[in-house]
Amino acid sequence: MKKMDDKIENLEKEVKYHIIELEENVDEHISPIIEDTKNSLHTLFQESREKMKETMTSQEMKERLYKLKEDSLKILEMAKQKIEEFNSNDEVIKGKKKLNDATLAAARCISDGIDEIMKNETLNRTVDTIANKVDTFCKDERVVKQVDKLKKGTLKLAENAFEGLKRVLDTDNKDEEK
Repeated sequence: MKKMDDKIENLEKEVKYHIIELEENVDEHISPIIEDTKNSLHTLFQESREKMKETMTSQEMKERLYKLKEDSLKILEMAKQKIEEFNSNDEVIKGKKKLNDATLAAARCISDGIDEIMKNETLNRTVDTIANKVDTFCKDERVVKQVDKLKKGTLKLAENAFEGLKRVLDTDNKDEEK
């Protein structure tokens, strides 16, 4: 029974890996498809675990495991098909193109606006003054000392956390050896 649980767990990990692959480069319009797929797979694995608790022969267990794998693959394939259908929909393609064009136009407008603003002499002097003040502040001896103290404190904290984690992991290793 333990072996079968391990096989189910390994299959579930493999399925989760495929879900992660599906989630890459996904926009918010496709995320409901992914969520439905996750929910369907979760339910499938929960039901399979419950069925595996029943008394059955090793052949029946193998058949159920095979069916679980097949059903998982079907659910994943359906999700891929839905995503492909969504992405190949003419209206979605047109919408993405419009969004891309609008983004490029907005970027051009912003760039042109920034260029125009930077031509303003008063603004340039103000920006220079602020930059000089920031530079002066960063070079101030008191600020430098405080930043150094903060760095040392952060490093000390990280070292203590690392040592604590090492002790916990070493304890777990000692427990496993017993």
